[in-house]
Amino acid sequence: MASIPILHSHNGWGVQLYGHKDPRYLTGAEAVQAVQAGFHPVSYQAVLWFTEFFVPIVPLGVYRVVDAQDATFGQRRKMTPVPWDWRQIAWHYLGGVCGLACIPLAIVAIGLLGWGLASIAPPMTQ
Repeated sequence: MASIPILHSHNGWGVQLYGHKDPRYLTGAEAVQAVQAGFHPVSYQAVLWFTEFFVPIVPLGVYRVVDAQDATFGQRRKMTPVPWDWRQIAWHYLGGVCGLACIPLAIVAIGLLGWGLASIAPPMTQ
């Protein structure tokens, strides 16, 4: 498995891995080598994204990932490119769009709730 540099984002802008699809246990010599090198003997499929405000914008590739046992926030990984999984990419886009749509809807709902409560409250007298 080829190593890649540490993924980096600042305030949600940058390159991040999304997803944890199709976990597989490593077997035989591959599992032994992974454990001896300090990695978990389990791999999973994830999509590498360029993100803005944590929202996936551009898919950069699909990888089979093995995380290190001592990694803080998954900073040490082994990644191997795999064929693009367009279904997984579509789900990430859908989640990002729905997440963005929920923010203005929540603001409108809170505003309407506040306006509705203000309109039914009895007038204040002194």
